[in-house]
Amino acid sequence: QVQIDAGAVKALQKRKSLLAVGVMQILGAFEQGEVIEILDSHQLPIAVAKAKESSEVLVHKLKTQNVEVANADDIVLL
Repeated sequence: QVQIDAGAVKALQKRKSLLAVGVMQILGAFEQGEVIEILDSHQLPIAVAKAKESSEVLVHKLKTQNVEVANADDIVLL
């Protein structure tokens, strides 16, 4: 799971990709290509997506500009 900020929630609702800069925290481990749950700031599930990077790689790239966590084509809003 990844928890995202309000700006990232708005971006997903506009069918945009999820970028690392919008991720507040990573909850649990996942591998590249694995389906992950995306939570809002209240930890409510808002989407599922196929991860472009593993949690191990992403933890070092949080708050980095232009790092894609999940492509818009691989995100399903709940």
